[in-house]
Amino acid sequence: MTGRRRTNPRHRQAEADGDETSIHIAGTAPSPRFAAIIIGLAIVSLTLLVYARAIAGGFIWDDDSYILNNETLNRAAGLWRIWFEIGATPQYYPLVFTTFWVENQIWGHWSHGYHLVNVLLHAGTAWMLWRILRELRVPGAAAAALIFALHPVHVESVAWITERKNVLSGFFYMLAAWYFIRFSPNETSRVADANTSDSMRSTALSHRPLMNEATVPNANWKYYILSLACFILALLSKTVTASLPAALLLVYWWKTGRISRRTLIAMLPMLALGAAAGRITAWVETHHVGTKFVDLDFSAAQRVLIAGRAVWFYLWKLLWPHPLTFIYPRWRLDAASALQWAFPMAAVLLVGILVVLVRRAGRGPLTAALFFGGTLFPALGFVSVFPMRYSFVADHFQYLASIGPIVFICAGGAWLFRRMQLGSTPACVATGLACLILGILTFRQAGVYRDLVTLWVDTLKKNPDATMARNNLGAEYQRQGRLDEAITCYVESLAHPDCYDRPDVLTNLAKAWTLKGDYPRAIEYYEQALALRPDFPKARSNLGAILQRVGRAREAESHLRASVESYPENPLAWNNLGSVLLELGRAQEALDCLKKAAALRPDLPDAHYNMGNALFRLRRSEEALAAYGEAIRIDPKYVDAHVNRANVFLQSGQIERARQDLNEAIRIQPDHAIGNYHLSSILAREGRREEAQRHYTIAKRGRPDLPPPAGLTGS
Repeated sequence: MTGRRRTNPRHRQAEADGDETSIHIAGTAPSPRFAAIIIGLAIVSLTLLVYARAIAGGFIWDDDSYILNNETLNRAAGLWRIWFEIGATPQYYPLVFTTFWVENQIWGHWSHGYHLVNVLLHAGTAWMLWRILRELRVPGAAAAALIFALHPVHVESVAWITERKNVLSGFFYMLAAWYFIRFSPNETSRVADANTSDSMRSTALSHRPLMNEATVPNANWKYYILSLACFILALLSKTVTASLPAALLLVYWWKTGRISRRTLIAMLPMLALGAAAGRITAWVETHHVGTKFVDLDFSAAQRVLIAGRAVWFYLWKLLWPHPLTFIYPRWRLDAASALQWAFPMAAVLLVGILVVLVRRAGRGPLTAALFFGGTLFPALGFVSVFPMRYSFVADHFQYLASIGPIVFICAGGAWLFRRMQLGSTPACVATGLACLILGILTFRQAGVYRDLVTLWVDTLKKNPDATMARNNLGAEYQRQGRLDEAITCYVESLAHPDCYDRPDVLTNLAKAWTLKGDYPRAIEYYEQALALRPDFPKARSNLGAILQRVGRAREAESHLRASVESYPENPLAWNNLGSVLLELGRAQEALDCLKKAAALRPDLPDAHYNMGNALFRLRRSEEALAAYGEAIRIDPKYVDAHVNRANVFLQSGQIERARQDLNEAIRIQPDHAIGNYHLSSILAREGRREEAQRHYTIAKRGRPDLPPPAGLTGS
């Protein structure tokens, strides 16, 4: 027959979508609602399966500052600070920390809950990607969504709780795009059909109407408001989503070959919001995250070299995701190397070729390339970000950008299968095989994020030169009490010629020697750290604390004052300074410092304990009792607070209350010298000489200089 066979419009649309052929039953396409449910269930189920090991994992790097030690999550007032006090959280992404705040109220520090939310958000992002691609009639939409959900390059974004900002912003990014497309469904219908002259252009690799005009005849401003709201929520989760307006403009250009005035005007609020969010984030990164403390003074040529190589790095990891590591080697930059210039030149050449081929191959390939590069732009090195101090690339930087190549490959594959008239079975088999391989790789990679030791050991196995990983492994060993292993890690880091964070490593090494009781060696390493970085507040604060312990209080005061001047937000430094001033007999000055420490960190028991000591010396006994009480409330096992409060009770004649505190202190620490001594004194007054003698004997073991209390003749 020479005539064209007439087909049911529903069947024709399913073919254009390129996905639903795999779930047809008896030659009938499923309803859109049924397809959405089936695809959604498949995405969620498979995502939960491959990320099962991540859900079972614990907290890792940065999760302590984001969640475990984040005081704003523990109080109702913290919610206000999250939104209206820049600097109250490690980064100003208030929606992210609001989710953490809510979860902290529900399950506290149960890591599995945080992981589960990350996985579900990732699955939701993949599902919304499928809905958008289906709306745009991109073939291979389901395959693209599944590959996005299962690709191992996204494990870092999903299995790392701190990267909630990626998966949360990604979800709202997709919602904003979805609603905007629904807001102006017919914007491209007037010209798209005129550009479908060959089979390549007849696929979604080229251009089609965004939606069927018959279904939504006019723009619906409700969808525009929803799109704008979701875009704002995306920005409040992570500012990289500021690229969404540009991405949408790309989509409209891909569909029509032009951008209408109406679409451009509708984009203006989004562009303004994105620019404002970018300025805020840049300021926070510089003044609070720490970029200004790091030497990232690259020349323009060096930044071009970073960007050119990074683009190809990210593309290669999508095509061949092995090996994946938490910290990739930081390559050396040489503007005189022709080989290094080959990377940016190849990227520019590729874009140029795609521009030339627009008439023959359609706008799809160029759109995919521009989306990939444009979404990656903030992470390409043109703007300094903190992670650049140890690596120029990271898997989580391409979370959204990866959509471009993934969709292009899946759509191209679907077009090729149709062009070769192979039917849906080979396409389904190919998709299933790809998902199986990627799923296995993701399942394996997710196990790397089980805990800090596993993460850092895996990183060092793949990148032995990662001194930051070795330093952090040492810190985790130190936290676990494995001091010799920690010291070995620090020494190995310092021996590496490219140890970029030498002052940090020296400070950690000094802390390890402090814990081993070798104060002279600790002081030596702190002084080395300060010689390299004189304005290092942590080293100065710790050095001051050690100098106080060895009886050099005046030197300690000098270092601690320098510490609080360079970093006044450090509560530990204020507490240590207050403690030193107390030792020097300046109780009122000490109290002022300790109040600042308690204000900065209300849950710091040492600050309240030292406030109690200062207030007692100032003869403000009732306030001293309250301060000791707060220290005990925060830490019920704070022995010295119990003992000192008992002493205040004794001074005021409240014997029974003193006895309660002393009994509790001795229960917690049976050999506490001063606690046993005070209890011995009480018992001796009551004539209970045998018990008094027993407690005095224990006290003498720890403090041989203690005289016998009244009522006892000696030991």
